Amino acid sequence: ASVSVSSATGYQLSIATGALAGTKNQAYSSWSSTNPTGVAGATGVLIGSYILSAGASEGADITAITLQWTTSSAASTCVQNMALYKGTKATGTQIGSTQSSVVLSTNYDFYPSPYISLAKSEQFTLNVYGDILTHTGCSAQDVGSALLGTISGTGKTTNTSVNSSGTVAGQASYVASAGRLDVNDDPATPLADMVVMGKTGVTLAKFKYSASTSPEDIQVTALVVTTTLGDASPTST
Repeated sequence: ASVSVSSATGYQLSIATGALAGTKNQAYSSWSSTNPTGVAGATGVLIGSYILSAGASEGADITAITLQWTTSSAASTCVQNMALYKGTKATGTQIGSTQSSVVLSTNYDFYPSPYISLAKSEQFTLNVYGDILTHTGCSAQDVGSALLGTISGTGKTTNTSVNSSGTVAGQASYVASAGRLDVNDDPATPLADMVVMGKTGVTLAKFKYSASTSPEDIQVTALVVTTTLGDASPTST
């Protein structure tokens, strides 16, 4: 007797990549004249930020990260003491050694010890810090950006290379010539009103000083207050 054999279609399987990858951290936009990176002479400032992640198919151990500094505007590099951190400088872990001297468009390798271990699809923030030099050409202009190169690593399942490919440009850096102090009316400043002659301790105005947008700390050393009474000329104290 003949036997009929039926067929059945199995489930489709997809092979996901296990390569490491890096992208620019979108939580930080490029710095500019209105939101500068810092001022010349500033140390340990954030000059770039990335998100590094393992592939979807397997975890990985990161063994090295390659980075360089590039610019199209400054004649020479305006940063030194470039350092990589897993997380922030205040609470994270430094990756490899600090690169004291930085030459434009030169690859520098940073070796984590121990290796950075990631589960599949796991990611972390890679922050780049550096000092801003004070020589001519490093003030009031765009001074370049970090360029993330190869993220080297080994897959935890296959034990083979899962190095990333290509390069990723970081945020553009801008060095300001000086800090900035903003002065505005405080919401609690008094409204226009009649004041009885001879009364003391009258609050005439309230102002709010802010250095929240300043690329450096500000020390206020003097305040000049101008008053105008009627048709008289303004007076300052």
